[in-house]
Amino acid sequence: MDSIETAKIAAIVRCIMKQMNLSKPDTDPEAFIENVGEFHYEPSVGEIFTTWYARYQDIYEYRMAGLPNEMRINMLLWKFSKNDHDLYLAYLLPL
Repeated sequence: MDSIETAKIAAIVRCIMKQMNLSKPDTDPEAFIENVGEFHYEPSVGEIFTTWYARYQDIYEYRMAGLPNEMRINMLLWKFSKNDHDLYLAYLLPL
């Protein structure tokens, strides 16, 4: 591979990284979850927490890996619907 091909490949990689926004980390923690859908517990249609979380697992486990666990959990709870958040407060929080 000559230097011209190497330069072309490097330019393509830089362009892709820029488009995917991989060249710099997100500085605003809320930017991590802006594309995460709200969680609604609907077992009749298979929408339970494990299926919802599996959809967004990469965001919570990899992109947010540098954040403190407390912040990651709070950001996850922000995506709960009002009813599901109330259920969390009523049943899980007192434990």
